[in-house]
Amino acid sequence: MKTVVIYGIGGHLAKTRILPALEATDVAIHGVSRKVRSPEEIPTSRPLTLATTEDPQLPAGPKLIYLAIPAAEYPSVLSSLAGRVQPHDWIILEKPYGTSREAALANYDLAARLVGESHVAAVDHYLAKRTVQNLLELRFANPLFAAAWSHRHVKEIQVVLQETSLPSGREEAFGAGVVPDLVQSHVLGMLAYLTCDSDANRARALQGARVVRSVFGKLPDSAMPTFVAAEIEIPSERWRGVPIYLLAGKGLREHRVEVHVQFTYPNALGVRVQPDEQAILRVRHHGSVQSLRLSDASPMANGYPELMRGLLAEEREGMVSRQALDAQWQLAEQLQVPSSIPTYLSGTDGPEAGVSLASWCPVDGTCAHTVG
Repeated sequence: MKTVVIYGIGGHLAKTRILPALEATDVAIHGVSRKVRSPEEIPTSRPLTLATTEDPQLPAGPKLIYLAIPAAEYPSVLSSLAGRVQPHDWIILEKPYGTSREAALANYDLAARLVGESHVAAVDHYLAKRTVQNLLELRFANPLFAAAWSHRHVKEIQVVLQETSLPSGREEAFGAGVVPDLVQSHVLGMLAYLTCDSDANRARALQGARVVRSVFGKLPDSAMPTFVAAEIEIPSERWRGVPIYLLAGKGLREHRVEVHVQFTYPNALGVRVQPDEQAILRVRHHGSVQSLRLSDASPMANGYPELMRGLLAEEREGMVSRQALDAQWQLAEQLQVPSSIPTYLSGTDGPEAGVSLASWCPVDGTCAHTVG
Protein backbone atom coordinates (compact mmCIF):
# COMPACT_ATOMS: atom_id res chain seq x y z
CA MET A 1 0.00 0.00 0.00
CA LYS A 2 1.35 3.41 -0.97
CA THR A 3 1.58 6.09 1.70
CA VAL A 4 0.64 9.73 1.23
CA VAL A 5 2.54 11.99 3.63
CA ILE A 6 0.66 15.25 4.15
CA TYR A 7 2.51 18.18 5.70
CA GLY A 8 -0.14 20.51 7.12
CA ILE A 9 -2.56 17.66 7.91
CA GLY A 10 -4.61 19.92 10.19
CA GLY A 11 -4.98 22.74 7.65
CA HIS A 12 -7.90 23.82 5.47
CA LEU A 13 -6.44 22.40 2.24
CA ALA A 14 -5.79 18.96 3.71
CA LYS A 15 -9.13 18.67 5.50
CA THR A 16 -11.40 20.02 2.76
CA ARG A 17 -9.65 18.93 -0.44
CA ILE A 18 -6.85 16.38 -0.17
CA LEU A 19 -8.26 13.96 2.44
CA PRO A 20 -11.75 13.74 0.83
CA ALA A 21 -10.09 13.08 -2.54
CA LEU A 22 -8.16 10.15 -1.02
CA GLU A 23 -11.18 8.45 0.56
CA ALA A 24 -11.81 6.19 -2.44
CA THR A 25 -8.15 5.23 -2.89
CA ASP A 26 -6.07 2.41 -1.44
CA VAL A 27 -3.51 4.47 0.47
CA ALA A 28 -2.35 5.04 4.03
CA ILE A 29 -2.12 8.58 5.40
CA HIS A 30 0.83 9.88 7.39
CA GLY A 31 0.02 13.35 8.66
CA VAL A 32 2.61 15.88 9.78
CA SER A 33 1.82 19.14 11.56
CA ARG A 34 3.43 21.71 13.82
CA LYS A 35 1.51 20.59 16.88
CA VAL A 36 0.44 17.20 18.19
CA ARG A 37 -2.83 16.09 16.57
CA SER A 38 -5.44 13.58 17.69
CA PRO A 39 -6.70 11.07 15.10
CA GLU A 40 -10.24 12.28 15.86
CA GLU A 41 -9.31 15.67 14.39
CA ILE A 42 -8.43 14.21 10.98
CA PRO A 43 -11.42 13.47 8.70
CA THR A 44 -10.34 10.22 7.03
CA SER A 45 -11.25 6.55 7.09
CA ARG A 46 -7.89 5.55 5.60
CA PRO A 47 -5.16 4.02 7.82
CA LEU A 48 -3.65 7.00 9.65
CA THR A 49 -0.46 7.82 11.54
CA LEU A 50 0.48 11.25 12.87
CA ALA A 51 3.71 13.06 13.65
CA THR A 52 5.00 16.57 14.26
CA THR A 53 7.38 18.59 12.11
CA GLU A 54 10.02 18.28 14.85
CA ASP A 55 10.04 14.50 14.47
CA PRO A 56 8.12 13.53 11.28
CA GLN A 57 9.27 9.85 11.37
CA LEU A 58 8.56 9.28 7.68
CA PRO A 59 7.36 5.75 6.86
CA ALA A 60 9.40 3.37 4.73
CA GLY A 61 8.38 2.38 1.21
CA PRO A 62 7.08 4.42 -1.74
CA LYS A 63 5.30 7.58 -0.73
CA LEU A 64 3.91 10.82 -2.02
CA ILE A 65 4.97 13.77 0.14
CA TYR A 66 2.32 16.48 -0.24
CA LEU A 67 3.26 19.93 1.03
CA ALA A 68 -0.16 21.33 1.94
CA ILE A 69 1.43 24.29 3.69
CA PRO A 70 2.07 27.95 2.80
CA ALA A 71 4.81 28.31 0.19
CA ALA A 72 6.89 30.40 2.60
CA GLU A 73 7.41 27.24 4.65
CA TYR A 74 8.64 25.14 1.73
CA PRO A 75 12.38 25.85 2.11
CA SER A 76 12.58 24.74 5.74
CA VAL A 77 10.45 21.62 5.19
CA LEU A 78 12.28 20.62 2.02
CA SER A 79 15.63 21.10 3.72
CA SER A 80 14.48 18.86 6.57
CA LEU A 81 13.70 16.07 4.09
CA ALA A 82 17.35 15.73 3.00
CA GLY A 83 18.47 12.20 3.81
CA ARG A 84 14.92 11.12 4.70
CA VAL A 85 13.49 10.49 1.22
CA GLN A 86 14.25 7.95 -1.49
CA PRO A 87 14.51 8.43 -5.27
CA HIS A 88 11.22 6.54 -5.76
CA ASP A 89 9.34 9.04 -3.57
CA TRP A 90 7.41 11.99 -5.01
CA ILE A 91 7.30 15.54 -3.65
CA ILE A 92 4.14 17.50 -4.41
CA LEU A 93 4.18 21.31 -4.40
CA GLU A 94 0.93 23.29 -4.32
CA LYS A 95 0.45 26.50 -6.27
CA PRO A 96 1.75 29.22 -6.20
CA TYR A 97 4.90 27.12 -5.44
CA GLY A 98 6.66 30.12 -3.90
CA THR A 99 6.18 33.75 -2.93
CA SER A 100 7.89 34.96 -6.14
CA ARG A 101 9.32 33.56 -9.37
CA GLU A 102 12.76 33.28 -7.79
CA ALA A 103 11.39 31.51 -4.71
CA ALA A 104 9.14 29.18 -6.73
CA LEU A 105 12.02 28.03 -8.94
CA ALA A 106 14.30 27.63 -5.91
CA ASN A 107 11.69 25.43 -4.19
CA TYR A 108 11.22 23.34 -7.32
CA ASP A 109 14.97 22.87 -7.69
CA LEU A 110 15.38 21.97 -4.02
CA ALA A 111 12.72 19.29 -4.35
CA ALA A 112 14.35 18.03 -7.56
CA ARG A 113 17.68 17.61 -5.79
CA LEU A 114 15.95 15.35 -3.27
CA VAL A 115 14.01 13.01 -5.58
CA GLY A 116 14.93 13.99 -9.15
CA GLU A 117 12.96 16.35 -11.41
CA SER A 118 10.81 13.52 -12.80
CA HIS A 119 9.41 12.95 -9.31
CA VAL A 120 8.56 16.57 -8.52
CA ALA A 121 4.90 17.42 -9.04
CA ALA A 122 4.04 21.12 -9.06
CA VAL A 123 0.28 20.70 -9.13
CA ASP A 124 -2.71 22.86 -10.00
CA HIS A 125 -6.06 21.18 -9.39
CA TYR A 126 -7.72 23.37 -12.03
CA LEU A 127 -5.60 21.73 -14.71
CA ALA A 128 -6.80 18.30 -13.57
CA LYS A 129 -10.45 19.22 -14.09
CA ARG A 130 -12.16 17.27 -16.85
CA THR A 131 -13.36 20.42 -18.61
CA VAL A 132 -9.90 22.00 -18.72
CA GLN A 133 -8.35 18.76 -19.98
CA ASN A 134 -11.06 18.68 -22.65
CA LEU A 135 -9.90 22.05 -24.04
CA LEU A 136 -7.00 20.20 -25.64
CA GLU A 137 -9.29 17.58 -27.16
CA LEU A 138 -11.67 20.23 -28.46
CA ARG A 139 -8.79 22.04 -30.11
CA PHE A 140 -6.68 19.26 -31.56
CA ALA A 141 -9.16 16.43 -32.21
CA ASN A 142 -11.58 18.59 -34.21
CA PRO A 143 -10.37 19.94 -37.58
CA LEU A 144 -13.11 22.59 -37.32
CA PHE A 145 -11.27 24.19 -34.40
CA ALA A 146 -7.72 23.14 -35.18
CA ALA A 147 -7.74 24.94 -38.53
CA ALA A 148 -9.25 28.13 -37.08
CA TRP A 149 -7.20 28.39 -33.87
CA SER A 150 -4.93 31.31 -34.75
CA HIS A 151 -4.96 35.06 -35.38
CA ARG A 152 -6.40 34.43 -38.83
CA HIS A 153 -9.76 33.54 -37.31
CA VAL A 154 -9.54 34.19 -33.55
CA LYS A 155 -10.22 37.84 -32.74
CA GLU A 156 -10.18 37.75 -28.95
CA ILE A 157 -9.62 35.39 -26.00
CA GLN A 158 -10.91 35.79 -22.45
CA VAL A 159 -10.18 33.84 -19.27
CA VAL A 160 -12.34 34.73 -16.26
CA LEU A 161 -12.07 33.41 -12.71
CA GLN A 162 -14.55 35.08 -10.37
CA GLU A 163 -15.07 33.90 -6.79
CA THR A 164 -17.73 35.01 -4.37
CA SER A 165 -15.64 33.78 -1.43
CA LEU A 166 -13.56 36.19 0.62
CA PRO A 167 -9.88 35.83 1.54
CA SER A 168 -10.68 36.37 5.24
CA GLY A 169 -9.42 33.46 7.30
CA ARG A 170 -7.06 32.44 4.51
CA GLU A 171 -4.61 35.35 4.61
CA GLU A 172 -1.65 33.00 5.09
CA ALA A 173 -2.64 30.90 2.07
CA PHE A 174 -3.75 33.93 0.04
CA GLY A 175 -0.20 35.28 0.33
CA ALA A 176 0.50 38.42 -1.66
CA GLY A 177 -2.98 38.61 -3.14
CA VAL A 178 -4.88 37.75 -6.28
CA VAL A 179 -1.95 37.44 -8.70
CA PRO A 180 -0.04 34.59 -7.01
CA ASP A 181 -3.19 32.97 -5.65
CA LEU A 182 -5.35 32.90 -8.79
CA VAL A 183 -3.61 34.37 -11.84
CA GLN A 184 -0.13 32.82 -11.76
CA SER A 185 -1.57 29.34 -11.47
CA HIS A 186 -5.20 28.78 -12.47
CA VAL A 187 -5.73 31.60 -14.98
CA LEU A 188 -2.40 31.33 -16.78
CA GLY A 189 -2.52 27.53 -16.65
CA MET A 190 -5.85 27.56 -18.50
CA LEU A 191 -4.53 30.18 -20.91
CA ALA A 192 -1.62 27.89 -21.76
CA TYR A 193 -4.13 25.18 -22.73
CA LEU A 194 -5.84 27.69 -25.03
CA THR A 195 -2.72 29.05 -26.71
CA CYS A 196 -0.17 26.21 -26.94
CA ASP A 197 0.79 24.89 -30.37
CA SER A 198 0.43 21.33 -29.09
CA ASP A 199 0.08 19.58 -25.75
CA ALA A 200 3.77 18.67 -25.98
CA ASN A 201 4.83 22.33 -26.04
CA ARG A 202 2.31 23.63 -23.49
CA ALA A 203 5.21 24.64 -21.22
CA ARG A 204 6.36 27.16 -23.86
CA ALA A 205 2.94 28.60 -24.65
CA LEU A 206 3.38 31.79 -22.61
CA GLN A 207 7.06 32.47 -23.18
CA GLY A 208 7.55 36.08 -24.24
CA ALA A 209 3.99 37.10 -23.33
CA ARG A 210 3.66 40.63 -21.99
CA VAL A 211 1.11 42.69 -20.11
CA VAL A 212 -0.35 45.55 -22.15
CA ARG A 213 -2.43 47.11 -19.36
CA SER A 214 -3.93 46.08 -16.05
CA VAL A 215 -6.41 47.24 -13.41
CA PHE A 216 -6.26 46.22 -9.75
CA GLY A 217 -8.86 46.43 -7.02
CA LYS A 218 -9.30 45.37 -3.43
CA LEU A 219 -12.04 44.81 -0.91
CA PRO A 220 -12.29 47.62 1.67
CA ASP A 221 -10.88 45.55 4.55
CA SER A 222 -8.09 43.93 2.55
CA ALA A 223 -4.44 44.94 2.70
CA MET A 224 -3.70 43.21 -0.60
CA PRO A 225 -5.23 43.28 -4.10
CA THR A 226 -8.20 40.94 -4.44
CA PHE A 227 -9.08 41.79 -8.08
CA VAL A 228 -7.14 42.18 -11.31
CA ALA A 229 -8.17 42.57 -14.94
CA ALA A 230 -5.52 42.70 -17.64
CA GLU A 231 -4.91 42.69 -21.35
CA ILE A 232 -1.91 40.68 -22.52
CA GLU A 233 -0.37 39.75 -25.82
CA ILE A 234 1.59 36.73 -26.99
CA PRO A 235 4.05 37.79 -29.71
CA SER A 236 4.07 34.46 -31.54
CA GLU A 237 3.18 33.89 -35.16
CA ARG A 238 -0.01 32.11 -34.10
CA TRP A 239 -1.29 34.87 -31.81
CA ARG A 240 0.16 38.13 -33.11
CA GLY A 241 -2.36 40.93 -32.81
CA VAL A 242 -4.93 38.94 -30.81
CA PRO A 243 -5.96 40.72 -27.57
CA ILE A 244 -6.17 38.36 -24.60
CA TYR A 245 -8.12 39.49 -21.54
CA LEU A 246 -7.79 38.04 -18.05
CA LEU A 247 -9.96 38.69 -15.01
CA ALA A 248 -9.62 37.23 -11.54
CA GLY A 249 -11.10 38.31 -8.26
CA LYS A 250 -12.57 37.42 -4.89
CA GLY A 251 -15.68 38.70 -3.15
CA LEU A 252 -17.45 39.21 -6.49
CA ARG A 253 -21.15 39.02 -7.30
CA GLU A 254 -21.02 35.73 -9.17
CA HIS A 255 -18.91 32.59 -9.01
CA ARG A 256 -17.83 31.56 -12.49
CA VAL A 257 -14.74 30.21 -14.17
CA GLU A 258 -14.96 30.48 -17.94
CA VAL A 259 -12.95 30.81 -21.12
CA HIS A 260 -14.24 32.52 -24.25
CA VAL A 261 -12.78 32.35 -27.74
CA GLN A 262 -14.28 34.87 -30.15
CA PHE A 263 -13.75 33.89 -33.76
CA THR A 264 -14.67 36.09 -36.71
CA TYR A 265 -18.21 37.20 -35.88
CA PRO A 266 -20.60 35.57 -35.16
CA ASN A 267 -18.74 32.38 -34.28
CA ALA A 268 -17.61 32.00 -30.66
CA LEU A 269 -16.80 29.18 -28.27
CA GLY A 270 -17.50 29.51 -24.56
CA VAL A 271 -16.50 26.90 -21.99
CA ARG A 272 -17.52 27.06 -18.34
CA VAL A 273 -15.31 25.22 -15.86
CA GLN A 274 -17.22 26.18 -12.69
CA PRO A 275 -19.69 26.16 -11.03
CA ASP A 276 -20.95 23.70 -13.64
CA GLU A 277 -19.59 22.29 -16.85
CA GLN A 278 -20.89 23.45 -20.19
CA ALA A 279 -19.61 24.35 -23.62
CA ILE A 280 -21.51 26.48 -26.12
CA LEU A 281 -20.69 27.25 -29.75
CA ARG A 282 -22.34 30.26 -31.35
CA VAL A 283 -23.17 29.96 -35.04
CA ARG A 284 -25.39 31.64 -37.61
CA HIS A 285 -28.33 29.41 -38.46
CA HIS A 286 -31.74 30.08 -40.05
CA GLY A 287 -31.01 33.78 -40.36
CA SER A 288 -29.98 34.41 -36.76
CA VAL A 289 -27.13 33.76 -34.35
CA GLN A 290 -27.91 30.71 -32.25
CA SER A 291 -26.20 28.81 -29.45
CA LEU A 292 -25.26 25.20 -30.10
CA ARG A 293 -24.68 23.34 -26.84
CA LEU A 294 -21.71 20.99 -27.01
CA SER A 295 -22.38 19.86 -23.44
CA ASP A 296 -25.17 20.59 -21.00
CA ALA A 297 -24.61 22.14 -17.61
CA SER A 298 -23.57 19.50 -15.09
CA PRO A 299 -21.99 19.72 -11.63
CA MET A 300 -18.21 19.71 -11.51
CA ALA A 301 -15.89 18.32 -8.86
CA ASN A 302 -13.20 20.58 -7.41
CA GLY A 303 -10.46 18.78 -9.36
CA TYR A 304 -8.71 17.13 -6.42
CA PRO A 305 -10.12 13.60 -6.97
CA GLU A 306 -8.81 13.66 -10.56
CA LEU A 307 -5.54 15.18 -9.39
CA MET A 308 -4.95 12.56 -6.69
CA ARG A 309 -5.84 9.68 -9.03
CA GLY A 310 -3.30 11.01 -11.51
CA LEU A 311 -0.60 11.44 -8.87
CA LEU A 312 -1.09 7.91 -7.55
CA ALA A 313 -0.91 6.58 -11.11
CA GLU A 314 2.19 8.73 -11.70
CA GLU A 315 0.51 10.54 -14.58
CA ARG A 316 1.24 14.19 -15.28
CA GLU A 317 -2.24 15.68 -15.73
CA GLY A 318 -2.57 18.67 -13.46
CA MET A 319 1.19 19.04 -13.11
CA VAL A 320 3.15 22.13 -14.15
CA SER A 321 6.66 21.67 -15.51
CA ARG A 322 9.54 23.83 -14.35
CA GLN A 323 9.56 25.58 -17.73
CA ALA A 324 5.84 26.36 -17.54
CA LEU A 325 6.15 27.48 -13.92
CA ASP A 326 8.92 29.88 -14.95
CA ALA A 327 6.94 31.31 -17.89
CA GLN A 328 3.76 31.77 -15.83
CA TRP A 329 5.62 33.52 -13.01
CA GLN A 330 7.48 35.76 -15.48
CA LEU A 331 4.16 36.94 -16.89
CA ALA A 332 2.52 37.23 -13.46
CA GLU A 333 5.34 39.42 -12.15
CA GLN A 334 4.66 41.93 -14.92
CA LEU A 335 1.37 42.68 -13.16
CA GLN A 336 2.77 45.41 -10.98
CA VAL A 337 0.49 46.47 -8.14
CA PRO A 338 0.08 50.30 -8.08
CA SER A 339 0.66 52.33 -4.95
CA SER A 340 -3.02 53.29 -4.86
CA ILE A 341 -5.57 50.52 -5.40
CA PRO A 342 -9.27 51.32 -5.89
CA THR A 343 -11.70 49.51 -3.62
CA TYR A 344 -14.90 47.69 -4.52
CA LEU A 345 -17.71 46.33 -2.41
CA SER A 346 -18.21 42.63 -1.80
CA GLY A 347 -20.98 41.23 -4.00
CA THR A 348 -20.29 43.54 -6.93
CA ASP A 349 -18.50 42.92 -10.24
CA GLY A 350 -15.34 44.67 -9.07
CA PRO A 351 -13.90 48.13 -9.73
CA GLU A 352 -15.45 50.00 -12.64
CA ALA A 353 -12.14 50.32 -14.48
CA GLY A 354 -11.75 46.52 -14.44
CA VAL A 355 -15.33 45.90 -15.51
CA SER A 356 -14.92 48.26 -18.47
CA LEU A 357 -11.46 47.03 -19.51
CA ALA A 358 -13.14 44.56 -21.88
CA SER A 359 -16.63 43.47 -22.90
CA TRP A 360 -16.68 40.32 -20.79
CA CYS A 361 -18.62 37.53 -22.48
CA PRO A 362 -20.55 35.05 -20.30
CA VAL A 363 -20.57 31.54 -21.72
CA ASP A 364 -24.37 31.28 -21.60
CA GLY A 365 -25.13 34.80 -22.85
CA THR A 366 -24.42 37.21 -25.66
CA CYS A 367 -21.40 39.50 -25.67
CA ALA A 368 -22.08 43.20 -25.55
CA HIS A 369 -19.86 43.65 -28.60
CA THR A 370 -18.90 42.06 -31.87
CA VAL A 371 -15.30 41.42 -32.78
CA GLY A 372 -14.05 40.87 -36.29
